[in-house]
Amino acid sequence: HVVSEIAEKLRREIFQVTGGCTASIGCGSNQFLSRLATKQAKPDGYFHLEDSKVLDFIGKLNVSDLPSVGWSTTKILKEKGIQTCFELRKLSQKFLAQDLKLGPKTAKKIFEYCRGIDTRPWNPRPIRKSVSAQISWGVRMKTDSEVEDFLKHLSAKVVDRMLAMFKKTSGNKAKGTAAEEANVIRSFHGASLVSSKVWRAKK
Repeated sequence: HVVSEIAEKLRREIFQVTGGCTASIGCGSNQFLSRLATKQAKPDGYFHLEDSKVLDFIGKLNVSDLPSVGWSTTKILKEKGIQTCFELRKLSQKFLAQDLKLGPKTAKKIFEYCRGIDTRPWNPRPIRKSVSAQISWGVRMKTDSEVEDFLKHLSAKVVDRMLAMFKKTSGNKAKGTAAEEANVIRSFHGASLVSSKVWRAKK
């Protein structure tokens, strides 16, 4: 199949170019089905959700797996004995909107999603206009000078990336957190939110 050949070729190329980074690819005839297929393909595989198998595949899903279905909507549906998409299909769009008071927009979305329908247009990603850097692991420093030195180096790195991509930059911003007590574990890797300070690194 042409789709599977392209997908597997991309996965091999990503693995080779990155030196061992795996990739998962899901294919479907619309955004929603592609999203479901990608979830099925993870952590390291390929899955094509064919149109002929959509209703059976989606019917087994929990309603909470659908976009636009949060905890409150899930609770409302569960109270009516609706837990799967197969059960959800038994309800009319009008019943969802009026009797269950989900509103016309939400009712229309989940009515269509449980049938594999997604009319949202596909739009390519816009050209990147910004570059960012994020530290997702805890970095603990005791003094303001240590914090400023760390952020200056990080800011300079971001500026290098921006210059490589856009040839010019007016600077960058960095927002940080600071621990109130060194030995107290809190959210933000043991830190609490403080006023943001702006460091600028120009070239």
